[in-house]
Amino acid sequence: MPRNTFIRLIIIIALLCGGWSGFWLISGTLSKNIISSLLDEGYENWEFSYSDISLRGFPNRTDLRIHDLKLLQQENSTDFTIGNVDILRLVYNWSEFIVSLPPSQKGFINGVEYTIVSEQPRLSLHWNENTPIPLAPLIVELKQIDLNSSDLTSLTLESGLFAIKPDDINPNKFMFHLKSDQISLEIFQDKLTLEPFDFVGNAEVLLSEPTVDQCYKIEEIAVRSLQFDFDAFSINLTGNFTNQNSFPDGTLAIEFVGDKEKFSGLFAIKPDDINPNKFMFHLKSDQISLEIFQDKLTLEPFDFVGNAEVLLSEPTVDQCYKIEEIAVRSLQFDFDAFSINLTGNFTNQNSFPDGTLAIEFVGDKEKFFELLVANGLLSPPLSFVAANLPIDSYEFQLKGGEISILNLFSKEFPLSFPEIC
Repeated sequence: MPRNTFIRLIIIIALLCGGWSGFWLISGTLSKNIISSLLDEGYENWEFSYSDISLRGFPNRTDLRIHDLKLLQQENSTDFTIGNVDILRLVYNWSEFIVSLPPSQKGFINGVEYTIVSEQPRLSLHWNENTPIPLAPLIVELKQIDLNSSDLTSLTLESGLFAIKPDDINPNKFMFHLKSDQISLEIFQDKLTLEPFDFVGNAEVLLSEPTVDQCYKIEEIAVRSLQFDFDAFSINLTGNFTNQNSFPDGTLAIEFVGDKEKFSGLFAIKPDDINPNKFMFHLKSDQISLEIFQDKLTLEPFDFVGNAEVLLSEPTVDQCYKIEEIAVRSLQFDFDAFSINLTGNFTNQNSFPDGTLAIEFVGDKEKFFELLVANGLLSPPLSFVAANLPIDSYEFQLKGGEISILNLFSKEFPLSFPEIC
């Protein structure tokens, strides 16, 4: 090769390398400045702190490492240490990222300490500013999650996958997918323990067109499937909800396979055919067991069927609704030793519910009053008197925030009808 040709070739290679190095440095610096600006600005009432942002990955990638990232929020006293977070991106691709988190995090929320240990969770995301959710498609991968808290709550997860995908035709519609294997949950204070189960969920969410403030409302949620697989039984939930005057209308159906004695139920909300502000509620559950350790309340397995109607007011200027009336058509509790049926009607008087609730018994009444005593609602002497009265129906009266039973017991409760905004 002639000397002049060789020198020209070296100069061309040097210029290409220098140009690529400059492009890489500019691209990485821009990414670094964007991430730094987002973290420094915070998000709503969340604050972020970090010690440094470093750039690496030459020549093919512009990888950023956020050192010592912490999440802070004053409202619920959150102080959570995430650690070193890596943001990986190909130098020529501005829209696709991979975020890698450290294997352990630790922090406080409302005075409770939480620790999370996992096999380095990863997030894959795509930046698209033309959709209401700019970070979709989004994929989160989890493995061997172990969460523990100082209040003796523990959650373990063998593996999990969460994904958000925009619709190919409608940019305001998104598909949500969640899959988790071998979830175990234990909450010591509430004496709640769930044996390991698998979960698969699929849903579609339709958002409205943006408002003047660039806000979006949820117009419709289509629950395609929420599948819970336990050893003894499986539960599948399907349903559809639409936004009617800022209140969800729709039904949720529950199907069972296996041993229904472990758990069974049906919950539905149906709007009235004539009055759009009236709704019918239906709930059915089989073999419910409840234990509250601190209050020493234990309920043996029982079946429940409930039907009620709720009437809402016309919307206020702030698009809020008040509950004007609740008609309890039937609340039926079936225990082994007795059955209870509650009926009543309550109206909204100065934000306090006023009305009466009638209770009818079939079977051993003494068991019911034992439950009231165990929960501190009735003293043993009054329970003995009430249980031995020669009647099978009783009346609870609620007026001005005070509840009374047969005029034998009276106690103030801070009850009020909530506003729905």
